Amino acid sequence: MASEHAYRSKRIRSLAQLVQFYHWRVKGPLFGVLHPLFGELYAALVDYSDNVAERIAQLGGVVPWRVPNPLPPSESDGSILAKDCGKQAQQFGSRAYAAMEALQGNDRVFLAKLEELQGGVEKLVWQIEQHATR
Repeated sequence: MASEHAYRSKRIRSLAQLVQFYHWRVKGPLFGVLHPLFGELYAALVDYSDNVAERIAQLGGVVPWRVPNPLPPSESDGSILAKDCGKQAQQFGSRAYAAMEALQGNDRVFLAKLEELQGGVEKLVWQIEQHATR
């Protein structure tokens, strides 16, 4: 189970790095709206990652220190970054729910924590996506 959490930890931290890039990169008329939302999402992902890392340690596993570096978009327009953020978060969410499904019978207390964290991330992503170019 620790190895499954280790994989999840890498994915969360990679997405957090990408969101931090969006936070630093956003420009234009949506800056005032998106900059703080990207900051909140980054903080939520760091909290998510920390909870997963703590669970890995509790299970006797090794928390991975290397994560895949995401390739950020070259854009700085807020609506384009918002759209990319939604796409990346959707891919992450699909994997997260599949992983949570695997925890159903094994680790119900931690599963509840993951569901809470994932819900917070999804709420912020939804707010960000409202500013995406369709």
